[in-house]
Amino acid sequence: MRWIVRNGKDIKFWAFNWAQDHPLLDYIPEDSRHLINIDETKHDQIELINKLWKLNIQPKVKMFGWLLLRERLKTRGRLSRFGLINDNSCPLCQEDNETTNHLFGYCNVTKAVWNLAALDPQVNWNEGYLKVFNELFLLQPCSAVTTALGKQGVIVRASLLPTNPKLIRWQTPSGDHVKINFDGSILKGSAAGGFVIRDFLGKPLLAATRHMGKITVPVAEAVALHDSLHCALERGFMRIEVEGDSKLVIDAVCGLFKPPWRLFKIIKDIRTLASQFESISFKHVLR
Repeated sequence: MRWIVRNGKDIKFWAFNWAQDHPLLDYIPEDSRHLINIDETKHDQIELINKLWKLNIQPKVKMFGWLLLRERLKTRGRLSRFGLINDNSCPLCQEDNETTNHLFGYCNVTKAVWNLAALDPQVNWNEGYLKVFNELFLLQPCSAVTTALGKQGVIVRASLLPTNPKLIRWQTPSGDHVKINFDGSILKGSAAGGFVIRDFLGKPLLAATRHMGKITVPVAEAVALHDSLHCALERGFMRIEVEGDSKLVIDAVCGLFKPPWRLFKIIKDIRTLASQFESISFKHVLR
């Protein structure tokens, strides 16, 4: 037997008799058929997905949007369908099952986020999230949701900003300590890290940067922290306060969790260096 598939548009994978006298669907247990697309209808949101891929946003945001539109997000409802978990309740509100529609439309926590977004017109989830995204993306391509995805799901409007925003200021260390601030970043695929050491008056005592090549930001930040402690020991600074905006690195150094394998060795070295100071503290701070 020979099958001519061509572009595959007219092929019915589950309904055709590919190798036997009956279709493949007969091999699927009745209680599992709800997990597959038996009707094999063409996905009616292909235009919306094509629109999503063309948006000028980060690839990871596009991938999240694609998973959302295809109902492939690992919600508790989906995981429970495959028998992977027993509890399918929403972890945010604990009031209903965590399905895609609930998570993005009906959860009380989600509703509060959409209200803050101040969309005009307001989103209406009565016909499901696919209908909402279809209207907002295709009928209003320059809508606030497009802007929201470009900011990884965060919509900020001037009218929502506080009139008296609180500034985050650098705090001086205690009189007998010096303070280390470290950071890392990536530009065009190449990472760099650096640090600055200041006295209790805020006067810079030492600063340095280093180009690190193709590594991740957390690794770059950990290397910058390692370099700062090494230099502090060489200069005889024995009482240290360390601040950084990488919660991952700070928590790993403090032993709050086991560091990822990429950070494991360098975190171990940082702890060894830290043990040589008379006094040292680590604190996570915002930028």
